[in-house]
Amino acid sequence: MDHEIYETDIYDKTRIRHISILCDCEHPEHQFILSYFVGDKTEMFMDIHLADRGFWLGLIYAIKYIFGYRSRYGAFDEIILNADTVHILKNFVFEFMNQPTTSNQTTGTGNIVRNE
Repeated sequence: MDHEIYETDIYDKTRIRHISILCDCEHPEHQFILSYFVGDKTEMFMDIHLADRGFWLGLIYAIKYIFGYRSRYGAFDEIILNADTVHILKNFVFEFMNQPTTSNQTTGTGNIVRNE
């Protein structure tokens, strides 16, 4: 599966809708999650997985960062999306843009609704 759409309830009345996108290579380090509050069209959040390089490489990277070292290529990775995944992502963003704005959401805490 290269994506998963699910919803969570927080703070008793707020519902968050998420989509998790996985790279075509299917490596778990190449993924991101888009989320938005249902009924709120002001913001969408993107969580990107940052590759774990281990303690010592992380420490070396942190020391370089503290002293101002920046790679001329930047610090980034890539996620490859096929046409089907792009279509699913487009529909998720359109759903966010076209949702009705409401102040009260369904009640509940910790519930996860999975849509596949």
